Amino acid sequence: MNKDTLSDIPTGTLVQGAVEVIERLILEGNIKPGERLREKELESRVGISRTPIREALRCLESHGLAESFPRKGCCVRTISLKSLYDTMEVGIALEEATLRLAHKRINPKGIEALKVYIKGLRASARRKSPTYSLDAETRFIDLLNNLAQNAWLAKQLHVFRRIAQWQRNSYHFVNPDPKKALERYTTIAQMLSEPDTDTEELVRYNSRTLRERYESFIKYAEKNGLNS
Repeated sequence: MNKDTLSDIPTGTLVQGAVEVIERLILEGNIKPGERLREKELESRVGISRTPIREALRCLESHGLAESFPRKGCCVRTISLKSLYDTMEVGIALEEATLRLAHKRINPKGIEALKVYIKGLRASARRKSPTYSLDAETRFIDLLNNLAQNAWLAKQLHVFRRIAQWQRNSYHFVNPDPKKALERYTTIAQMLSEPDTDTEELVRYNSRTLRERYESFIKYAEKNGLNS
């Protein structure tokens, strides 16, 4: 089955399947910020009827990837300076909560997982992979979610990560300093692994470095046509 068609998917999963396909089209830049999400075109493109398409668009609005306007219909959400700062603030708050739980609940298995993560991170840095920083962030968030053991927070972080990924992809942003990313994740892993680490110190370090990383992207986006 083509990854952008859902004609063979059971009716009960059509809406979720349509959400995933349309979301992927947006995240990969095939449908641009501000572009209309026309139900008829999506019906043909995805291969299902308009009713689940309409429901999928409502879900994408709740995910922050789409918005509706009178007489215009549903469009991919545009990216503004305020939306970037809003995303940054939410991401920092979610990671703060997740880190507190991760440090409280970490066990020997979790510490070993952190060691394996850092080992893989150093190997990726040596290869100088162009997707290094994004892959590192994805694995880092997944690992934090496993350590924190909170399904609700994991879901919110997933939504945040998708929005942040879409914003960066829209401006073709790649973290220009992988050494800083390696230092950041290594330090957090070490602090998480130590039971005597001051949790608030850990949270402050993560928040400061995450803010620095996101602000570097905001400056990059401004230089490349971001409207305030």
